[in-house]
Amino acid sequence: MIPIAARNPFHLLRGPAPFRAAALALWLSLSAGCQQMAILGYHLTGGETIEARYKFVDKRVALLLDDPQGLVLIPAVFRAVHEGVEQEFTANGVKAQLIAFEQIEKLRRQDPDFDSLSVREIGEKVGADEVLYLKVTDFRLQAEPGAPLFQGRIAVRASVLTTERRRDVRLWPQQAGGEEVVAETPPESSEGETSAGDVARALSARLAGKVARLFYDHKEKG
Repeated sequence: MIPIAARNPFHLLRGPAPFRAAALALWLSLSAGCQQMAILGYHLTGGETIEARYKFVDKRVALLLDDPQGLVLIPAVFRAVHEGVEQEFTANGVKAQLIAFEQIEKLRRQDPDFDSLSVREIGEKVGADEVLYLKVTDFRLQAEPGAPLFQGRIAVRASVLTTERRRDVRLWPQQAGGEEVVAETPPESSEGETSAGDVARALSARLAGKVARLFYDHKEKG
C-alpha cells in the first residue's frame, strides 16, 4: 500500500530542513491515504465476518415455529418463515435438509396428541435429526392497538434440539430459553395501499433472514 521508501521516512530527515518537512508531509499523506483505503475496503467487503452461532452438519432438520400464546393472527406467516429460512439456507450453503412444511402440518392435523408432544418427539415423528425451534414471544402489526399506523414486530426465541432420546436435548444455545431474534418493519400509514398482509409478509421475510444468518458465516454490512 505505502511505497517502501515511504514506510519509514526518518532516514530522509538527514537532509536540509525544507526537504525534511516535505518528506514528512508526504509520508503523513500516504499513511492517511492507506487508512482511508482500509476503511473503504471494509465497507466494500461488507465488514468483518460474523461466524455462525451453530452449524448444521448434513442433518435433516425440522423447523418448528411455535406460537403457544396464539399471538400470530395471520396463519400465512408460518409457511412464509419456513420457506424464507429454506431459501436462505440453500443460497448460503447451509448443510441442513429442511423437512417439508407440509409434512409437519400433516402430522399436526392427523395426530390427535400433537399438542401434547414435546419438540423432540415432533422432530422424531417427521424423521428429523435436529429441530430448529422458534418460539414466538411477540407479534404485532401496529405499535398500538387501533392506531392508524402499521409498525410490525415479531420476536422469537431460537434454539436447536436433537431428536435423540436423551435427558438433555439442547444443542444450541447452552442456556435455557433460546436466543432472542427480533424483526421489525418501519412505521407506515395504514390508510394507504399497504395492508396487514403486506406487513406480515415483510415481517416473515425479515425474521427468516435473521434466523438463517445464525447458522452461516456472513458479513455484517453498515
